[in-house]
Amino acid sequence: MHAVPVERLIGQSVGDRKVKMQPQLHAHYPATIIGSVNGKVSWWVNLAQALTPFGMGWLFTQFGSYLPSLLLLSVLATLAAVAAQRLTSRTENVPAC
Repeated sequence: MHAVPVERLIGQSVGDRKVKMQPQLHAHYPATIIGSVNGKVSWWVNLAQALTPFGMGWLFTQFGSYLPSLLLLSVLATLAAVAAQRLTSRTENVPAC
């Protein structure tokens, strides 16, 4: 088995996010504003991707361990899963027009 370059993994994850996000945007927004909505969503995602290494580095410097960052990421992942579940159940209960 050979190693996969980090650039390839990062490129695949960013590309995968964009591919999965487009159908959801088209389902909820008119085609005339898709570009604007995509830009606003991508801005926040890109900001988070840029600042996360600094935040995790700061936590490691403060506590001398990766445990606080792993706990924080676990809490954030759990909150995201709960929010996604609530949003999914809310859209499933909306009657069709």
